[in-house]
Amino acid sequence: MFCFLDMDGVIADFVGGCCRAHNRPSPYIDSKSFGIFELEALFGISASEFWQPCEGEAFWDDLDKMPDADEIVSLATITFGVQNVAILTAPSMSPYCVPGKRRWIRRHFPQFSDQMIFTGAKRFLAGPDRVLIDDRSRNIADFRQAGGIAITVPRLWNDFHLFAGCVTGVLSTALAHMTAERLTERTQAHSTSNVT
Repeated sequence: MFCFLDMDGVIADFVGGCCRAHNRPSPYIDSKSFGIFELEALFGISASEFWQPCEGEAFWDDLDKMPDADEIVSLATITFGVQNVAILTAPSMSPYCVPGKRRWIRRHFPQFSDQMIFTGAKRFLAGPDRVLIDDRSRNIADFRQAGGIAITVPRLWNDFHLFAGCVTGVLSTALAHMTAERLTERTQAHSTSNVT
């Protein structure tokens, strides 16, 4: 099995970086903002106004790690093996985004230096033995619809915001459940093939 681990909002603090770039507090201090993914809507600005201060290479390179990033990466690598985990992240339209994200990944998670995929069309990587770990509900739904397995990382900006305080517990449980299901399927398939 292969695991695709999202970057922004899962292991990199994109929201914090955006708030810093716009010199604004986090909109998620107000519970009315919970479950709303689009920061530009919460800031009350257009998409172009939102992205303008976030276009430089330093913006991506300087993002902080999410507080639970190391635990999330550890759960993924223990479950799938480091050789079967890749960072799958959507680039912005800025030409500085991909180089900045590459440097960020190499600095914080060098084990993935050669295991980075940049695309917003994550569903094209879906398949029966492919798992996406992401914080965006639309990515989760698209990946599942394309035949993949997807696990939502609870964050204040998605549908699982009520569980945002226990991310590693939720992720650990979801991975254990997925692993048990796969083992059951393989055992049943093996016993069926031995009968015939």
